[in-house]
This record gives sequence, C-alpha cells and structure tokens, in this order.
Amino acid sequence: MVRVSRTGHGTSTTSLSQGASSSRLSLKQLGSLGVLVCDMEPDTITASDPGILENLKLCPALMEAQRGAVNAVLLGGGTVYGDPSGWDLHTLQSLGPLVLALNQTTLSLVAKATREAFARSIAATYSSQGWSQREKSLTLLSAFAAASAASRPRLKRSADRCMSTPITPSTLSDSLLIIDYETPEQFYLCLSYLVLQNSLARVLEQPLTVEYLQMVKKKMQEVMDEAGQGLLLGPRLAWMYPAGIPDEQLRLLGPLSRQFTAQEIKQWQVTSSDTLCALLNPLDGTWSAAQKQQLIVRYLELGGKLTGPLLRRIGGSCLCSLSEEQIKGVTPEAIG
Repeated sequence: MVRVSRTGHGTSTTSLSQGASSSRLSLKQLGSLGVLVCDMEPDTITASDPGILENLKLCPALMEAQRGAVNAVLLGGGTVYGDPSGWDLHTLQSLGPLVLALNQTTLSLVAKATREAFARSIAATYSSQGWSQREKSLTLLSAFAAASAASRPRLKRSADRCMSTPITPSTLSDSLLIIDYETPEQFYLCLSYLVLQNSLARVLEQPLTVEYLQMVKKKMQEVMDEAGQGLLLGPRLAWMYPAGIPDEQLRLLGPLSRQFTAQEIKQWQVTSSDTLCALLNPLDGTWSAAQKQQLIVRYLELGGKLTGPLLRRIGGSCLCSLSEEQIKGVTPEAIG
C-alpha cells in the first residue's frame, strides 16, 4: 500500500494499492501513476525507481523539498542522465522542466562549457518568450551564473574599477552579460555611459534579472559632470536627459521601465501613443497599480489621446481611476 498525499488534484488522500510493500515505487508502478507523483513526499521520491524523474517532469511546480529530492536522485546514480560531471548540452535539455530544480551542488558538477552552452541556448530564445517563460529563464540563468561565479577564482575586491572585460558595443554581440559578469556590481563597473547612450536597446535585449536592471538604472542616474554641476532629475538623470527621459528613449526601456517609481515616472516625456503602447507591453513584466496609473496620467498631461489599441493595453481597472475630464477625452472611435 502506497499512500500519496493529495493537495492539488481533488480528494485529500488517495490510497494506491500497487502491490508495493514499502514507499518504493517500481518503474511499472510509476507508469500507471503519471502525474499523481506530483504530491508525493520527498522520501518516496528518493526511495523509488529513478524513473520517477520522468513523472516529475509532468508536474506544474515542485515544492522546495521535492526539488531537493530530485537532486538527490540525480546525484545518487542510476538515472538515464548519468553523473552530472558527464552531462552535455543535450542532457540538460533532456531534463526539461527539472532543470529548474537543479541546486548549486548539482550544477557545480556540470562542466563550465556545458553550463554556458545551455545558458546561451536559453538566451537565444529569450526575445520570443512570453513573460511567464521569461521569468523561468531568468531563474535558470541566475542559477547558472551563480554556479559559474562559484567556480571562478574570487576577484580581489575593488570599489571603483572593472575587473573584467569592459562592456562595449562589440562585446555586446558575443557576450551574455548575466553570465560573463558574475555579479551585478561588476556588471555596473564594466558598463560605460557611452554604451548606455548609444546601445541601450542592445543592452536591454539581453536577459537581465532585477538586480542587473537596477545597475543599468543606477548608471543612468549618475551625474557625471566633471565640473560638478548638473540639475537633479528624479534622483539624478540630468547628465543624460536634462528635460526628462525623452519619448524616443522611453520606448526602448522594456523591462527596465518597471524599475522606476511612480514619482520618477512623473518626469518622463511620454508624448506618443506608440511609446505608451510599448511601455505597456506585457512581455516586459508587470507594472504596479501606482506606476501604471502615473504613466497614463503623465501621457494625458502631455496632451496624449487614448486610442483603441491603448485602451486595450491599459485594461479596465486603470481606466476606472481616470478623472471625469480624462474619460470625456476618449472618443467614440476609440471605444468602437
């Protein structure tokens, strides 16, 4: 008798009589269980035939303890994947969703070249992914970046200089920033103002976690006037955009735009409907209610009109917060 805890697929507890005398499930039993293993206890996972990994691929998500059990099974030997030290790109791809469960112990055993090849294969499809898949990709890339950083000689601490290859337009073509610059701080120190001014879109095309995006924002915010002069904008954007971030640059911000506060958005020069549509692209992440509301208010303050495509992008909840005067500005054509 094997008891499988049921938490997300109907009844509270299901008893499965499979002729097993303990918690170990055979490969034959696993073949009939399918997705039912998704609620199994970690001890059952580690005690069962290693083929249970194929069942676990069907699970929408795994609990932390279950992910630990997956790593224990992979490290215990006997799986079709072999020892992690012998994995290649095909092996990592064959793991499917289980690759999200790999911890630093397992990843540290995978060859550096294999890790980096897999990371680059993820990055190659990043631009075509939906936001939910992008979040998973960033989780994976962060884990692989941490494994790469742990395997490298520790850099001497430096508070004021780049210890890696400086980021230039040419290096952007070949570099995967989140992997090649092992910490957000090193990424920041190696990123020049000139690259931001001339290649901002190319930087933001890359998969970057929130921590790396914050470094891009920080670099944008610094006053670099050698004379020590410069007006403050938001926190400090005057050195690059003395009248506020212009419309043509705003549409390039993508996921970086979500790192600005509602107060900072007040300074944006969002004057075209195309730019507002670009900023509201769901592929670039979610806005807080306050950010989204301020973005729309700012656009309307600068004389913008709410068109049909914009209304569909904005959605109902934010429209409910518009003033009566702003709502009157919506034309019948835009609604129709």
